[in-house]
Amino acid sequence: MAIKDKETVFDEIIERLCNGELICKILSKDERPKNYPTFSTFFEWLEKEETKAERYARARAIGIEKEVDEIRQIADEPLFYEEEEWTTDENGNKKLVKVVKKMNHQQKAQMIDVRKWRAGKMSGKYANKATVDLNQNKKINIVLDLGTDEDDEDEDE
Repeated sequence: MAIKDKETVFDEIIERLCNGELICKILSKDERPKNYPTFSTFFEWLEKEETKAERYARARAIGIEKEVDEIRQIADEPLFYEEEEWTTDENGNKKLVKVVKKMNHQQKAQMIDVRKWRAGKMSGKYANKATVDLNQNKKINIVLDLGTDEDDEDEDE
């Protein structure tokens, strides 16, 4: 592969990553174009050239932002599947009665959860955990309720 071809291919891969495609799918043996590198070759490019590694990291971050945006789209748009209702006549023949469109809430929830999980793992910005900064010089007041003398008198009785 010539240098110019390598750069063009790398640019295409980066663009696809920015659009939210997965690197394993882009470079999969069954789906990658003939001029695309193998998975290991692609990562060798990243190891050898820091600018490529930086572009790859930015593309991954942009891809995560796209997935985060998709969460709202998935939540707002209905996702239907069709369910067929059949009946059997007196001769034992099956007949299609009707096709019912149903909302697929479970699949929508799963699609959203996967995107939320990936965003949390791939970008600390969307991590689903609380952090406490203890390196601030601020006072913390701790109040302990130790009860009253009346509580002690009640226990003696």
